[in-house]
Amino acid sequence: MKTTILRLASVAVFGGAVVNAAPPGNDGNVRPVQRLKVLERYPDSTDVSGAVMVAPNRLVVVGDEGGDASLMEIDWAAGTLGLIDTIPLPKYGATELDAEAIALVDREVVIAGSHGISRKSEEYQPSRYRAVRFPIGADGTMAGAASVFTFSEALKASPATAPFYREKLKANGVNIEGLAWANNRFYVGMRSPNVGDSLVILEVARDGSLCKTWKLPIGPGFGVRAIEPVEDGFLILAGGSSPDSEHALRPATVFHWDGRGTYIEPIGILAGVVGKPEALVSLGMADGCHEVLVFSDGGKKGGPKKYRLLPRLHRGGGKTGIFSGK
Repeated sequence: MKTTILRLASVAVFGGAVVNAAPPGNDGNVRPVQRLKVLERYPDSTDVSGAVMVAPNRLVVVGDEGGDASLMEIDWAAGTLGLIDTIPLPKYGATELDAEAIALVDREVVIAGSHGISRKSEEYQPSRYRAVRFPIGADGTMAGAASVFTFSEALKASPATAPFYREKLKANGVNIEGLAWANNRFYVGMRSPNVGDSLVILEVARDGSLCKTWKLPIGPGFGVRAIEPVEDGFLILAGGSSPDSEHALRPATVFHWDGRGTYIEPIGILAGVVGKPEALVSLGMADGCHEVLVFSDGGKKGGPKKYRLLPRLHRGGGKTGIFSGK
């Protein structure tokens, strides 16, 4: 059976095959289900860059403008998202962590700075080259002091990222925007660089050392905006890799990657988003479909919205793994 391929705004490459694309839009495979009303303003609420589920219906949400993290609670029946607590993050004087990605590692929350040059000042700021970790309790509240480490050694060790370390974003410079924990390793998703028309994801050990570099063919100008572990791999939210290039307006698109090979399965384009979608949280299965919660940088109070991912035909003739029940 012939596989239906996602339509994008220009010629793109998926799994090594060049695809002639149509104008951007949603082909019905990623459907908005519910918009959540945010009950009160929370730190960096208009600059959300990451979110992770830490307890049933409870998330830690972080933004990229130097504010603290937020513990939030969802009431699905009421359709609301409320602030439970503010989680203080280490401060670095006049510079910021530039928090861009977040993951749950056992009972620790890990928040990664961009590890990239400031886009505004185009200067090296050491605070951006850090990651913060802190323990949480069963209810998601902070349960101990935060500590600091870095992904810099892995970035300098990978042949895909080393040439772009401390380069400006507009020059394909290093910029982390996705973080996941699976298989006892971090999966660090790079917004930039896009190398050879491929997304770059680094497998990194708990101690920050490089384990493996993945290059996933996707097309020019795409970068990782979020990566989320699921039972049979990862969901990847991809968008434009550089705001200063001809590919800046790449549509926010969801993919599935099995974490074992270099093929990534296009699922669909996010519809009805305001701002730049930068956080994706898995909500599990409902009615045979995977559901996710998406936050946007620039959206009103993060613009949290639930989406349902409808089954697509896999290139091998079956359904994509996240819908197969495997």
